[in-house]
Amino acid sequence: MKYLYSAIAATVLVSTAYAKDAFDQSSDGYTWRSASLEFRKSFCDAAAARSQSIKPGITGQFIFDAVQEFYTTDDPNLLKKKLFDIMALAMSAYN
Repeated sequence: MKYLYSAIAATVLVSTAYAKDAFDQSSDGYTWRSASLEFRKSFCDAAAARSQSIKPGITGQFIFDAVQEFYTTDDPNLLKKKLFDIMALAMSAYN
C-alpha cells in the first residue's frame, strides 16, 4: 500500500494542460468534484501508468470509475476522505 501511495503522489508532478486544476496530498472529494472532468481523467491515467510495475494492466478508467463512484455522495464525512487514500484503496482492489 505504501508503494501505491508513492506512485499516486508522484502523479502530482505530471504536468497537464489544466493548470487551474491540481491535486495534492490534502485533496479530498470536494477537490475532486471541483476539478474538470478532463483533468480527473488525465490524473487517473497518469496514476495507472506509474503503477504498471506493481499493478500490471490497471487502467486510468478503472481508477477513475472507482474514485468517481466513491465521491458520488452528499455525505460530508465521505467527501472529506483524502483522494490519494481512496485511489490507493481502489488500486489495491484491482486484480
